[in-house]
Amino acid sequence: SIGEGAFANCSSDLIIYGIAGSAAEEYAIQAGYEFKPSVLQSSHPYDNNANETWTYTHPEPVYALKITFSDDTEVENNYDHITITDSNGEVTTYTGTALSGATVYVIGNSFDINLSSDSSVTGYGFRIVSVEGMSEQEYIETHPFTTSMRSDGTYAITGYNGTETDISIPAEIDGISITEIYNDAFRNNSALTSVTIPESVTSIGDYAFRDCSNLTSVFIPDSVTAFGNNVFLNCTNLT
Repeated sequence: SIGEGAFANCSSDLIIYGIAGSAAEEYAIQAGYEFKPSVLQSSHPYDNNANETWTYTHPEPVYALKITFSDDTEVENNYDHITITDSNGEVTTYTGTALSGATVYVIGNSFDINLSSDSSVTGYGFRIVSVEGMSEQEYIETHPFTTSMRSDGTYAITGYNGTETDISIPAEIDGISITEIYNDAFRNNSALTSVTIPESVTSIGDYAFRDCSNLTSVFIPDSVTAFGNNVFLNCTNLT
């Protein structure tokens, strides 16, 4: 229970952290304070030889989750790791300060987060300061490019759901480098007129831009050293 006036005369900038949908959130709303969910965190510092997993399930059905970490989130670089697995089994692994103050997105309304460490040197660990549900449209607006995780821990672009006709492919999405444009990624997108490929990309797959009939210009950096078959087949306006 929370007594009436428990935080009377506190600053109007007071932020109450708690579990979404709990009595803490209800109290904060009624009392006029800002509420932010703080749903998961490790011990600070975490243990050597740790291997702990936490699970979060959003109280409402959503298309995706927006997860924000605290600024002091950190593990020993290259030796300790934080791994996030979404409800589709997509796994992303972070180390060092990669999640410090970062916001990451996962598909579905639940995720697992695991912290593993070796036998020496520990850091702060992690603390999640907010988890927000997103509709499919909200997610697409912030993530117009669809991706697939490669075996080397980088992303391949597999598609584009946005509405822009002049696009610049990002060098990274949610902190993960984009190194490949996958087979058929932009195939049959007749709306595209120009594309800029970042220097993080090293390969472009088969038919990646096939039948992009209104494509007029493409910037390809020196980093791209591998081209698939018929990458620009039937791009009739690409002069």
